[in-house]
Amino acid sequence: MELSSQAVQAGESDARRRPGPRGEWHGLATAAEPIVAGVFLGRQGEVTWCKSERARGPGAALHLALAPDDKTERDVQVKFSVGKGWEQTRTLLSLAGYRPEIKLGSWVTGRAQLFTRVDGEPLVDCHILFLAAQQVRVGRSGLWRVRERIADLLEPPLRSILTRGKTGVVEQGPSP
Repeated sequence: MELSSQAVQAGESDARRRPGPRGEWHGLATAAEPIVAGVFLGRQGEVTWCKSERARGPGAALHLALAPDDKTERDVQVKFSVGKGWEQTRTLLSLAGYRPEIKLGSWVTGRAQLFTRVDGEPLVDCHILFLAAQQVRVGRSGLWRVRERIADLLEPPLRSILTRGKTGVVEQGPSP
């Protein structure tokens, strides 16, 4: 997604890796200014999504878990969260103990980017999108939405997601 607004492109967020037990990964996304985020789980042409809570500062906790649902530890719940916003879906891993490769480093704000791909049946793509807090407005309920001038710069699937609700499902979601 190409954006012409410098405000959207102005920040980067870095994740610091801290491995956890049983297929868990914990990290912290940081930026120079307060940020909000959205997580997206793509599976078989359907994308579930969720927004983080309102910005609490220049950082947001990240968490990815592959939680086994059976004794073989191949049937797993993929749980992906940023802050207090999370989504989950199921997949069947080809190998017990599998751990996906996490994209570490920097992300540009304003663009949904691949965080990891869980190689199961079906494949699960985990995308994340960061926005500077100044690019959103927060309602009385605490739910944030992108400002109108920013929404106009987003591709249609993201525009639809980021201008309403806290969670949902769409047929066509973000692309890396």
